[in-house]
Amino acid sequence: MNRLLVKIYSLVPENLKQKIGQSQALKDLRKMLLYTPKGFKIAKVLVNHRYGEHHVNFNFVASIKIASKAKELGVENTLLRNSFELINKFKTNRNDLTVLDVGSNFGYLGAVWADSVAANGKVLAFEPNRNLFQTIEKTIEANTKFSQNFEVYNLAVGSKKGVVHLNASAFSSNTEDMSAAIEAYDVDMVKLDDFVKHHDIAQVDLLKIDVDGIELDILKGAEHILKENTAIIIVETNNDQRIVNHFRALDYFIYNMKLDLYQDSQTLPLNIFCVPKKLDKNVV
Repeated sequence: MNRLLVKIYSLVPENLKQKIGQSQALKDLRKMLLYTPKGFKIAKVLVNHRYGEHHVNFNFVASIKIASKAKELGVENTLLRNSFELINKFKTNRNDLTVLDVGSNFGYLGAVWADSVAANGKVLAFEPNRNLFQTIEKTIEANTKFSQNFEVYNLAVGSKKGVVHLNASAFSSNTEDMSAAIEAYDVDMVKLDDFVKHHDIAQVDLLKIDVDGIELDILKGAEHILKENTAIIIVETNNDQRIVNHFRALDYFIYNMKLDLYQDSQTLPLNIFCVPKKLDKNVV
């Protein structure tokens, strides 16, 4: 699946990629090489990386650009390394974790966790964009070892059960720029608390939320998980201080991208890493 395009893309210097990406004259060529009328061209690559003590090796299906990056460098490596550091500290020597990956995109993070700390557990990914959802399905199908521990759901997640209308671009589930939208459709929305109850999930160990600015709504729909579990929570902030306030009200420690305790005097980081105080008893 487009392996030659991945190889060519990986050989192009980054500065040239940026120039091509910004060039209107090359727009049609870029679209022809990387996109289809309904989204993006995909490729399957072998990911072989080490994150601390965790070595992952799996087939990954994504767009040409993301597949190339995943193969050569990995994706969101700081987030992954931080997640492993916290897991190693608070859930030591575990490979049976239950992980919820909300806003999974191409599913790279979910696949890394499924091949490491959830190898004998479960990764449950949520992706409302149906093109991205179908691509994650292809990753799962390309790895026999994921057949029992990696699942993806074509669902939106929010503060209540319902149906939402998505204006979907190739890589986003609800783009505000209508010129970037390639299709629009309705998708079912669930509360995480309802989902885990329906699926008899007794314990959530890791919850990652990366969506289009509705992180707080998702957290409000996960009150039971946040109060009754000992889950490590990773949330993209989108510069929303209310998310920090929400975790403080629930008695969580909040760490920044360097895994230092977040202070209000600091700039709100891209992601925060939240640990319930009942789990992190050694912090003062």
